[in-house]
Amino acid sequence: MRLFFDPFSEMSTPFVSFEQATDYLDEACVKLNVRHLSYWCVSFVEGVPDQVSWIATYPPEYMNHYMSNYTPIGDPAFEASMSGPVVSDWVDVINTSSIQKIHDIASKYGIAKHGLSIPMRDGRNEVLFSANVDCDDRDWPSARITLANTIHMMAYYFHRRITPLIRDRNATPSSMAA
Repeated sequence: MRLFFDPFSEMSTPFVSFEQATDYLDEACVKLNVRHLSYWCVSFVEGVPDQVSWIATYPPEYMNHYMSNYTPIGDPAFEASMSGPVVSDWVDVINTSSIQKIHDIASKYGIAKHGLSIPMRDGRNEVLFSANVDCDDRDWPSARITLANTIHMMAYYFHRRITPLIRDRNATPSSMAA
């Protein structure tokens, strides 16, 4: 597994569109040799969820299925990752039948079972950045160490670049999630 994120060689300007941010994640998957990358941002107003933004490299069919049947609000996997440690291993989060069901459905769309999620809180936002890799169970313990070091920095970097778009979207009363 070839994983390395160099923040000094990355652009630091904000993304100009959600499409550009998605393209960036697509390219990062190839560079980092990961299956998928995902960024959730749930914005709150006076403690109430207000806007949801999701940028990911997952198949559109899976994203549509998820948004039609679930949301991060009330998703036990999202909640476990947000309230868990600095880095959540998906293996540790899949501890209830409801979370297992979501992961089983995801696997039908080609989402591998191994992944890590980085929770962040930013003022009125809850953010979850995740990376998903396709590897054997025996290779996962060593792969996750390298992955954690790489995506932790990338998560904060990506969040800083996407924040102006999220802020602009939230300022528009009729805006909907991506």
